[in-house]
Amino acid sequence: MRTPITALALALAAYLAAASDSRAADPRLSSIYPRGGQVGTEVQVDFNGDRLEDPEEVLYYGTGISTKEIAFVDPKKVKVTFAIAADCPIGEHSMRLRCKGGISELSTFWVGQFPTVDEAEDNSDFAAPQKIERNVTVHGVANNEDVDYYLVEGVKKGERLSAEVEGIRLGGQLIDPYLAIMDMKRFEIAANDDTALLLQDAYASVIAPEDGSYVIQVRDASYQGNGGYHYRLHVGGFPRPSSVFPAGGKPGEELAIKYIGDPAGEKDGKVKLPDQPGIFPVFADDGGFRSPSPIPVRVNALNNTIEAEPNNSQKEATPAAGELPLAFNGILAEDGDQDWIKFNAKKDQKLEFRAHARSIRSPLDPVINLFAPDGKHLQGNDDDGGSPDSKLVFTIPADGEYALRVRDHLDKGGPNYIYRVEIQPTAPSLEITIPRFERNDSQARQEINVPRGNRFATVFNAARSEFGGDLVFEFPQLPQGVTAKAVPLPGSQTQGVVVFEAAPDAPVAGGLFDMVTRHADANTGISGPFSQNVELVTGPPNNTVFYANTYNKLPAAVVEEAPFKVELVPPWRSRSCRAARWTCSSR
Repeated sequence: MRTPITALALALAAYLAAASDSRAADPRLSSIYPRGGQVGTEVQVDFNGDRLEDPEEVLYYGTGISTKEIAFVDPKKVKVTFAIAADCPIGEHSMRLRCKGGISELSTFWVGQFPTVDEAEDNSDFAAPQKIERNVTVHGVANNEDVDYYLVEGVKKGERLSAEVEGIRLGGQLIDPYLAIMDMKRFEIAANDDTALLLQDAYASVIAPEDGSYVIQVRDASYQGNGGYHYRLHVGGFPRPSSVFPAGGKPGEELAIKYIGDPAGEKDGKVKLPDQPGIFPVFADDGGFRSPSPIPVRVNALNNTIEAEPNNSQKEATPAAGELPLAFNGILAEDGDQDWIKFNAKKDQKLEFRAHARSIRSPLDPVINLFAPDGKHLQGNDDDGGSPDSKLVFTIPADGEYALRVRDHLDKGGPNYIYRVEIQPTAPSLEITIPRFERNDSQARQEINVPRGNRFATVFNAARSEFGGDLVFEFPQLPQGVTAKAVPLPGSQTQGVVVFEAAPDAPVAGGLFDMVTRHADANTGISGPFSQNVELVTGPPNNTVFYANTYNKLPAAVVEEAPFKVELVPPWRSRSCRAARWTCSSR
């Protein structure tokens, strides 16, 4: 009889916590500067924000960066000395600052293979560019109507000269970089604005047509800018393919791949895939240098089928290499190209067909269509929700050989129009998130900051697919002295409440922890992780998300005592429930 009341009490506690300005004492992190550094070096980094008193540590989501020193400057600035390991992974590293008052928002820092130099103004005249060496990273700023020029001397005919810019991916303002490699006659040998691989960031790579000097131009595509439009420009002889094929393989296997899109031509290679499924970053290596950013490859336990041309009709469809489940890998190599695959399926099989293209940074906008053995069209799909990639779920009506067609939405094609269609039986899935508490802030109240001797309540959303039933929240890791209280989430509900409580003597500490939500019947084997989508760059129109990342760790900490405590008193325990449903006692 008391279980519903307990659930109601928990929900009310969460509501009270959400309705109050609980972030008034939390540290706020607005920016990190500089935006990146070189492997094997130490870098002093400013953490800027508000309420940054009593900094304790930096919480890193990945490996390769450690904190050598942390120093409080004032409530709006903390200086941290990073020690970047020689084997630190190249690319984006995410982190939070933990103070005694709580855990801050997430921010990012980028690691590269080259030494960093600063832009030296004035470099806005093509006739007087800033001289730089090859194989460096320039940290620059795009101001309003600003154009930055960099001169690279001594390039030999036949050498590769590449440039890549990190702009919007730095997670700051809505910069849209434009990049060009020019000869001394101001002719653009290669130019680039947006890319499928790097989103609104750009890269350009050429084989030098003659000995001499070359100029790299960087600006915002629409000449916007201000002091916050930071960018990191990599310039050197590194390879810069746009794609790898095939775009996936099995866990633990050594996958033979082909690098596509580099000006030096296609190149064969092999990559050892990790033992765990997921997305694996593949970097191209050549001449002792790596591409500054990776190409994503999917890792899952599906047999690969590689398209065999011609396969432009159902009659010519490429036969699947084995039984379902499988992954079909292909390239729409030219405008108007379409690929067909045929496979055997059995009656009453409920299959999911998911086309991956944009998710693996291909320019392809896939459309998939399923056909019966007699050629009848059964079902099709273009975009899956907010993604340009496609998905359809279909129950097979009869045994037979079915066919799937893949084409581009605008019938476009090219050597890097790569796709991977994964066909497998539908399976239960579960994702747990904290709901959005502020319309324009994806990070509001996403951290669990529990005051000593007090409580913190929040709501968790449960997104079920292909199953029903009650769910149980589990926290195998929490800060010392913290306990979590929650009632099972009924199968008819999608939101549950968890109250975290810290003992009066709990150490002020915290970290990034695992959270598991599982089916109440352990025999089902159904479980799902915590997931947080962090919108790092938004803009017009209507706060469109231009850059975001997803994380699977729950940030939680014990913080210093709060000056108040909210206590819920059930009606059967209160003698004056008409006067008050809860009591507040000052501390």
